[in-house]
Amino acid sequence: IVHWPARIADGRGIVDRQIVDRQEDVRYTLRQEQEESNRTIAEAFEQYLVERPVADEAALENIRAVFEAYAAHEDVRQIIDSKDFSSLEGTALEFRKYRDTPAEHREAIPGYVWEYLLKDEAAA
Repeated sequence: IVHWPARIADGRGIVDRQIVDRQEDVRYTLRQEQEESNRTIAEAFEQYLVERPVADEAALENIRAVFEAYAAHEDVRQIIDSKDFSSLEGTALEFRKYRDTPAEHREAIPGYVWEYLLKDEAAA
């Protein structure tokens, strides 16, 4: 099948259909990668909880927030690793959530995330 460049009208005027298709493909691919990353982080968090059970529901919410932010955001990792916690404001992780996370989890999460999620990324 040959796809001839078709011109279509959209809100911005007439555009080349192949360009629109390419942009939609890129957005779809990025969305898939984001969903896969979110699934991987969620699976790693579930495994973390198997190894370190949490009974307190309020603590669980904070632990999840710290885990997900540390796993997904380089700026949060740098702040936590450098122990400059006041710089957490304005990032994907609220300082309050970090502060209210039990100390044992604040200490365990970075190592766990590096070992199970970021090790391959760091080697690449």
